[in-house]
Amino acid sequence: MNLRRTVSTAVAVAVTAPFALLSAAPALADDKPSASAVQSETGEKKAKPSIAELEKAAKEAQEAYDKAVAAEEAAQKVVKEKLDGDTPLTQARKAAMKEAKAAKAAKDAADQQLADAQAALAALPESATAEEKTAAEQAVAEAEAAVAAAAEKKAAADAKSKAADDAVFDVFKELGKVQGALKQALADKQAADKALADAKKALEEEEKGQNKGDDATAEDGKGENKAEDGDGGHGKGEDAKADEADEADKADKSDAAVKEQGGTSGTPADTTASGSMAKTGSSSALPQIALAGGAAVALGAGAVFVVRRRKAGADA
Repeated sequence: MNLRRTVSTAVAVAVTAPFALLSAAPALADDKPSASAVQSETGEKKAKPSIAELEKAAKEAQEAYDKAVAAEEAAQKVVKEKLDGDTPLTQARKAAMKEAKAAKAAKDAADQQLADAQAALAALPESATAEEKTAAEQAVAEAEAAVAAAAEKKAAADAKSKAADDAVFDVFKELGKVQGALKQALADKQAADKALADAKKALEEEEKGQNKGDDATAEDGKGENKAEDGDGGHGKGEDAKADEADEADKADKSDAAVKEQGGTSGTPADTTASGSMAKTGSSSALPQIALAGGAAVALGAGAVFVVRRRKAGADA
């Protein structure tokens, strides 16, 4: 009973071992991308634009540059219309500047009047009457009110002047933006034209190189044709010899047929096969199969050895 169990266990291990080893083989597979895939991706990244694509880009850059030129001309026209001569904008700016200048002068005068009134009040002697003190204090109060009014007018005039200045600045600011876009469009156009010119030059050089190679190939072909023409007579002689060999071969075959009809030939037939076996490549799973087979054989041999030892012990 123990012997049967042992044999059964050995057989089960020998049978299942190859499958266990083969099932673990996929875990060892390399999941890295193949070299061809990496080369393909690299080639796509390094792919250069075609001549047609470069021509299209140059055309688009030229169109963008033309639009930028037209926009700059329009902006220059706007500047001339708004700022050249006595335009509404320039007149408003001049009036605002004049008003601001007058408001500043009035404020300065009010400040000076206040300073004089304060000085007069301070200069009153101790013997001054109440009426004199009241008059001096009244003059200071009126001067302070005048200063406040002048300051308010000056602030309004300054704001109006600043608004007029901003309106003029906005006109030049818009012109500056358009000129910046024109500069960038020109740079883009020059870059596109250069890329197209470089690509065409490279293509011309490549075609010249190919033409030189074709010319060299044609010269080599002419030399070979001359050599073949020189060997023509020799070839005719070889053809004559080949015809003679064919006639002799036919005669030998005729004699062999006659011998076969008259009796069995003493010459044994040549049964040796000629040719070569096709070369085959092993699949990627062959090393795992070989490893599994070797393990199975080793386990089977071990099982048989153990069984024999136990049997020998039982007989003893």
